[in-house]
Amino acid sequence: GGGGGLTPSQTASQRSLQSEKVQENNNDEKPQQQATPQAKPAPPQPSPPSVDFSVDQFSELMTQIDGGDADQKAYAAMELQTMALDSRSQVLMAQNGAIQPLVSLLSPGDPMVQASAAGALWNLAANEQN
Repeated sequence: GGGGGLTPSQTASQRSLQSEKVQENNNDEKPQQQATPQAKPAPPQPSPPSVDFSVDQFSELMTQIDGGDADQKAYAAMELQTMALDSRSQVLMAQNGAIQPLVSLLSPGDPMVQASAAGALWNLAANEQN
């Protein structure tokens, strides 16, 4: 005879899956054991302060995009790319007219400017409201 049993690799796979399930169950239970009735969950932070939207900074960056040299445009687009990591900033940037100037930077020219503008637009596109 030979056959209907599990191969050693199938058995190992099943053991691995079972141990993962056990670990998941253990992880799910730990926070419940540590929680106390008085403890309140911390309010969710809308964004890290380091990427918070600043109208003044945004206006300066847009001025550089509109009238700066290639280095200034690349720097401004990189800063906007970082600023656009935050969902609140993404919406505010779009509402304040960031998209069209960034798109204009994609036209042939300095590759660094194009790459920075594309990155900023990529981050802005991540938000459904934009």
